[in-house]
Amino acid sequence: MRRLQPALDRLVKDGYVHHETASLTQTGAAAYGALVEARRKGLETLLRGWPPEQQIEMASTIRALAERLLSDDFDEDLLASKTRMHTAVHAT
Repeated sequence: MRRLQPALDRLVKDGYVHHETASLTQTGAAAYGALVEARRKGLETLLRGWPPEQQIEMASTIRALAERLLSDDFDEDLLASKTRMHTAVHAT
């Protein structure tokens, strides 16, 4: 948890996360929703030209995939940040 503390502190400071519970604030939930929506729209562009009934069938799958991809993006950012910190510590 100590490794994540600077990122958590920044999210709290910027108003995205409640300090006490580490849960999303209304602002954080809105930002997360906007990110998921943007990812969903990007995925929907891949379905252009598909028959409408298949697009309807895929709607919930697209939403779930958008959320999963967003989660993966955050995991990759965290890993990259962790790697940069590790490199900086060992460079000294």
